Formats: sequence, structure tokens, C-alpha cells
Amino acid sequence: MTDDEQQRELEERVMRYRMMEREVTDPLAIRLLQDIVAEMEADLRSDE
Repeated sequence: MTDDEQQRELEERVMRYRMMEREVTDPLAIRLLQDIVAEMEADLRSDE
């Protein structure tokens, strides 16, 4: 898998987790999803 493919896959994962954030009603689950998204976004920025 190339770097571009990995980057796109990570971007898609970030979008899926953001969509889950909107659907979840449990405050703890929302916070955990926000933390996961923040970590993935940091990974995206470090790969640039």
C-alpha cells in the first residue's frame, strides 16, 4: 500500500468516526470518539 493510499484510508476512517460522533448519545462514547479522531488527525498532519 502506498503512502497516498494509506493517507486516503486514514482520512476515510476519520470521516466515519466523525459520523459516529453525530449518532452516539452516550457522553463517554462521544468523548472517546473525539479523542480517537484527534489522534488520527494528528497522524494525518505528521504525515504531510
